[in-house]
Amino acid sequence: MDKLLESGLKILYYIYVPFVVLFRLLNLIVIQPMWYILSLVVQPFIYIGYFFTAAAGYPLRFLATFETLWIYLSTAALIGLLSGGILYFSATFLTSLLRLETSDADKVHPTPKRTIADYRAKRRQKKFKSPYPLSNYGTDSSSKVLSYGPPTSSSTLLGESGGWPTTGPFASSTILEEDGSDLS
Repeated sequence: MDKLLESGLKILYYIYVPFVVLFRLLNLIVIQPMWYILSLVVQPFIYIGYFFTAAAGYPLRFLATFETLWIYLSTAALIGLLSGGILYFSATFLTSLLRLETSDADKVHPTPKRTIADYRAKRRQKKFKSPYPLSNYGTDSSSKVLSYGPPTSSSTLLGESGGWPTTGPFASSTILEEDGSDLS
């Protein structure tokens, strides 16, 4: 049986050797020159590819300097998410266990008591409303002209020195000018 195996391997070897020799000749004559020509044509593109991969690697090398910071921040984020999740689920569990849920009526947001339009209207009314209403008790007896405020005599209207009044509702008020212009 060993002779049979040995003779079979010799036959396969003699069949195989011509193919190996033919492939080596083909490689030397056809494939290797074509490979050199192809590598000569493709070589600039290979160098450009090397350049772009190296250029793309520079930001990653810069970010690699912050590796410990990234590890620290990612670990802190994971711990924060884990502890936040544990707290959320434990609070939800305790709320349901102790029956502390709010009713549906409490969950509905009540409508605001006043709107922006109401607020602006009240502000406008307050702005134009005088602290002393126009009435008969504020009349000057000599001229019978209505005035704002409590009854005053002509000496207090003109002040003690006869100049502008120093007391009364309008004595300390500031005259405000408008900010904007009508042209805009």
